[in-house]
Amino acid sequence: MTIFPVRPPSLPYTNTLLSVSVVETYLAVTDNVKSWQAGNGDVVLFCESDSKFFNRTNRLALVHCGEAECGEYFSLSCVLPESGLEEPLNAVTTKDFIYDKLLLPSVLAGRYYTCSRGMIWNGGEGPGRLAVCWNRQWNNITDSCVIDPTVPRDCSELAARGFNTSDVYLTRPDGVSQLVTEVWCDLDDQQEGAWMTVLKVDTNSQLPDQYKDSMYFYGFGSPDDTTFFIGVPRIASPAETPLRSVLLTTSDGGEYHVTYDNVTFGEAPQRRLLSLGSVHGNAGDGLRGAEGKSVQSGQNSFWWLSQERTSNLFALSWFPFYGEGKDLAKVVVRVRPQEYDASVACPPLGVSVEAWRDPPVHLTGHVPDSRAPGVTVNITCVKKMYGFDMSGEVRRKTEFLICEEQANGGPAWNSSFSPCQLLCPAEFEPFPEFDVCLHQEPPEQSSYGATSSALRCAGEEGATLATAYDIPYDQLSTDPNPAMTIHRVVGDNIVPSLPDTMTCHEEDHHCQASHFKLLSPLLSLRQLSKCVGVINSENYTLLDCGASDYGILCQLPPECPEGFRDHRGLCYAVVSSVSNLVEGQLKCEERGASLAIPQTLEDLKFFAWLVRQHAANSGMTSSSGAASDPWQVMLGLNDMLGDFTVDGLFLPDGELLDLANTTNQTLYDYWRVLEVPADEDTFPSLLPVTFLSNSATYAICMLFGPTGCWTEPPSLAANMTRVWEDGAKDYFTTISYK
Repeated sequence: MTIFPVRPPSLPYTNTLLSVSVVETYLAVTDNVKSWQAGNGDVVLFCESDSKFFNRTNRLALVHCGEAECGEYFSLSCVLPESGLEEPLNAVTTKDFIYDKLLLPSVLAGRYYTCSRGMIWNGGEGPGRLAVCWNRQWNNITDSCVIDPTVPRDCSELAARGFNTSDVYLTRPDGVSQLVTEVWCDLDDQQEGAWMTVLKVDTNSQLPDQYKDSMYFYGFGSPDDTTFFIGVPRIASPAETPLRSVLLTTSDGGEYHVTYDNVTFGEAPQRRLLSLGSVHGNAGDGLRGAEGKSVQSGQNSFWWLSQERTSNLFALSWFPFYGEGKDLAKVVVRVRPQEYDASVACPPLGVSVEAWRDPPVHLTGHVPDSRAPGVTVNITCVKKMYGFDMSGEVRRKTEFLICEEQANGGPAWNSSFSPCQLLCPAEFEPFPEFDVCLHQEPPEQSSYGATSSALRCAGEEGATLATAYDIPYDQLSTDPNPAMTIHRVVGDNIVPSLPDTMTCHEEDHHCQASHFKLLSPLLSLRQLSKCVGVINSENYTLLDCGASDYGILCQLPPECPEGFRDHRGLCYAVVSSVSNLVEGQLKCEERGASLAIPQTLEDLKFFAWLVRQHAANSGMTSSSGAASDPWQVMLGLNDMLGDFTVDGLFLPDGELLDLANTTNQTLYDYWRVLEVPADEDTFPSLLPVTFLSNSATYAICMLFGPTGCWTEPPSLAANMTRVWEDGAKDYFTTISYK
């Protein structure tokens, strides 16, 4: 017996679970014989006259074709309805045959039975059975209805049997005892199909009342309607490990998808969502928040809901779309067995390319819904330092894959794939929980403390001094002493902020942030330069930024404090409203920085870009006040000591020196300002100025550049004394010689 698809041409469609639709058509077979057609091939013949019988035996006969003759037989029929009638097991009544006699009770002469959907007669031979009353006795049916083994478990079995038309079909999801269920099967394409639709909701859906939990639990709607739910018991079987596909359509017509493998559920009644395997798609991982949750009731749903990171598909709510300006207009959820999927498609890759985020968070690229042979995928890691491998010490940022047929087994991707990994240079340790690579350098004596430290980190693949993290620092070094970081004291605050888990180690190190010194009657009180060193994940200390007897922490990718921009491992910012180089330097020092010193033409190009960005964001005009005139910007570049190296601390290359040197230099024109043309295609130039020149009103600061006086004061002559308070080298520090 074949019972699929649900709607054969001879039967009207029905959504009733416990009956079979019939077409009752009475046709005159002979003058005294009539027939009733069951619509499934069975025909019941009966005599028009209640005093006539077929072949002197029964009033009714069940045949598949042909006619019967009525013979004379004068005998009483059953006068008590259903007297002694035994119902066959698992059968349903489809038709009663009753004779109405004048002045007598109606007489039940026969009953036609069929099996419930998904069941067949144990004895085979036809879809129906007829019980007939003769001489007040019933010829009871000894046959019974049993489960039809030909009913497919799911859409994949239909595909395997050669069905290739998408339609509503009967299935038995658990394959053994569960009642048959009508489902929509996508069968038009063998490799892309065999999906069984379990949920369909759109903006026009009229959902059941939110208080009717039973409808949400057991399902509602018709598989070929726009609103349908198959019910929790039929999608949460502990015996199955299906793939689950979610198709999303947004109100602007955007189409998104995500597929999960290794989806497992616990036993009834909780039906806990035990696991979601690899994700594959472009919609984000919107169901992960339900993992480990039991099925529970919620507004307009009966779903695996959690308190956070929840996607409620009945309510057209998809968690990854929160705050992204995307409104769902339609949701379709489909399933198909993992074993079948592996035979026709490549496995899920374990990635979701959310290129719709602005900016993209992790990945960009193209991951189509299809995983059939011939499909191509490209994925690019967005985060700095992330990639797929380090072949030839080059970080490969993009992966290209193609699904290919295999000689043995199902399709497979042409190369192995792993998600984007944090790939650190050899001397750096990865800390993926913070997306950083860290390296600790040992102490190195230098007269320029934090400046030298920042330059040493920049020399390590363009790293910056590191931000402090809550990590085990003994992974980086066994040195118990503090290691300098990018944090410094600005005003009374440590900038940027330290982790909440860190406190200052007061027993052995200095912790007072506010330590001031009077520099000059002309200036206000200014704080001495303080940097921050970390001891371990719980303790930090304040260091003299000019000291060099500490280790340093370097970080990749480079990261600068707020207001600064990274360039080749050093951090720069633009300050405005300054009248001369001294004031520019002091404004930079207020931010823990100093006037910037370029070393290459690329540095100058970056400075020009930074100035133009600052101008665009703040409405800054040129030094003359005209928007078309070039900007003149203060730098720390000077040859006051005979060259532009600042006592050997910096190493300007030949091209920059050619630009900095000038034949028109006059006495005391040791300093250089950067002239930035308004035209982006014109390269900036360097102009000579004196220390107190007022030729520029803007400056570029470098974190941590040299501050104060860089050289030692004049040596003492014979019979001479010197008064030099604290050995300070800040601007306007006074040294008295006597």
